[in-house]
Amino acid sequence: MELGGKPDWQDGPGLVESMWRYRILLVVVAVNAAVLGYFLSAQQPKEYEARSRVFLSDPNASVFRDTIRYFADPTRMPRELRRLHSPEVTQRASELLDEEVSAEAIAGSLSADGDAEIEIMFITATARDPDRAAAIATATAQAYQQVVSEAAKSRAQGAIEELGDVRRNLEEQIASANEGLRGDPGDLTLQTQVDVAEQQLIALGGRAEQLAVDAALYGSGVERIEAAEVPGGPSAPNPKRDAAVGGMLGLMAAAAFAWWRAGRTQGADTSEAPASVLGAPLLGEIPSYKSGRGASIPLLTELDPVTAEAYQFVVASIGFALDGSSGKSAIITSAAPGDGKTATALNLAFASARDGRNVVLVDGDERVRGLSMRAGVANDRGLTDLGADGTSLEACSTTVALPGAGHKLQLIPAGKASVDPAGFFRTAQFRKGMAMIKESADFVLVDTPPILSVSDTSAIAGQVDGVILVVNRGTKLGRLKEVRDRLEFVGTPLIGYVFNRGSTRGKQAYYGYGDAARGGSGDGNGKAGWTASAPQAAAPELRRAR
Repeated sequence: MELGGKPDWQDGPGLVESMWRYRILLVVVAVNAAVLGYFLSAQQPKEYEARSRVFLSDPNASVFRDTIRYFADPTRMPRELRRLHSPEVTQRASELLDEEVSAEAIAGSLSADGDAEIEIMFITATARDPDRAAAIATATAQAYQQVVSEAAKSRAQGAIEELGDVRRNLEEQIASANEGLRGDPGDLTLQTQVDVAEQQLIALGGRAEQLAVDAALYGSGVERIEAAEVPGGPSAPNPKRDAAVGGMLGLMAAAAFAWWRAGRTQGADTSEAPASVLGAPLLGEIPSYKSGRGASIPLLTELDPVTAEAYQFVVASIGFALDGSSGKSAIITSAAPGDGKTATALNLAFASARDGRNVVLVDGDERVRGLSMRAGVANDRGLTDLGADGTSLEACSTTVALPGAGHKLQLIPAGKASVDPAGFFRTAQFRKGMAMIKESADFVLVDTPPILSVSDTSAIAGQVDGVILVVNRGTKLGRLKEVRDRLEFVGTPLIGYVFNRGSTRGKQAYYGYGDAARGGSGDGNGKAGWTASAPQAAAPELRRAR
């Protein structure tokens, strides 16, 4: 099943599951990141913050007005904050500090914000000395007030000077009108001009006085300044806070890695998991078991009833798959060494021979020769000799008696060691030999190297009807995708996979099956003559039939 075009197996475990799987890693990374954050923070020089507040006054305030309806200007606060950072203010602040701190240093240590509703600016200064931080914040507020006040007085003075020009014009008009009145004292027009001009002169004088007074009292636009207090402790660094932040960042990074890693290393933990990757059916599941023979390959007769029956089930599944395609030959391979392909090949051939088929088991793993060594014929003629001029199938095969079963198995050993195994499997001699083997048998099973390890398997697969893949529990799904991609180039169909070392939980021995699988005859009362709890005899060896 796919969601949004993405195979389900690529989704991997969820974040919580991934974090739990790598919980130790998460704890270690988070703790180390917290310790590192604390250490690095503690090494930083201490910095202190001091804040002064500037309460702005009503920009329309005047001693000559009784009431003023003031509407807040939304552009005022941003404009004044920009002025606060201007070179004129920082330079004046440096002068107020007797130039102990340069204007550039003051500009670099300042930050400011404001509340437009209540008309307050907050000036924050940062320094490595608490007294200096407070001094910079207070001096900047005072410098702002002075610069704004001077600008307001300058504007007022300019306005007063313009009023002076108007005053002089009015005085000239009055002088001219009075000259005319001396010649004609009864001229009402001239008298009116004189009266109006004199009234304007009085108004101009009052306006000039108002501008001067307002500029002096309210020109700075500052109602009052609240000096900064000397900070009692550093604002930075904060090792505890930085440790917490470091630990959290470390945890987040580790969680992301765990999620990525869990998805990338997702394994075939259940028998159904490989199906979505390989696009092939499950032929059967071989339970995990222990061999009584140490490192040697265990035979079907050495296995417990449940495991023996599992091999019988796989043989039946293979038979159905090959019958559907009119085939009778297959290779058995795996993704990597140690997946149990050779033991599976031997026991599948064993189980198939017990059904009365003429089975030929071929050791196509020319490099390891596991089957040949198990049968004690590693140095005999075999697959690499077959197909040569004058070499018969009988001369390159060995008939092996299956212990306790009364059946025989035809084994083709690996044969004489080849200098170039991969090259041999692409020769006409090999193709001829495989044709001879398939003509002589009802079922041919070839044990080959892991398909991702060497190219031998791909060449051998071209001469059989199907591929059987042994998937070991825990095999990474990404590796199985590589197998699937490799098989697409081979062309021989993957008829299914065998899940090896599956879970034995919940599996019960079947009544009578174990004794039959092991070649026993029962006790005559319908009960099996062998039980799982009975001591097992020493494992029988493969032996040549006489």
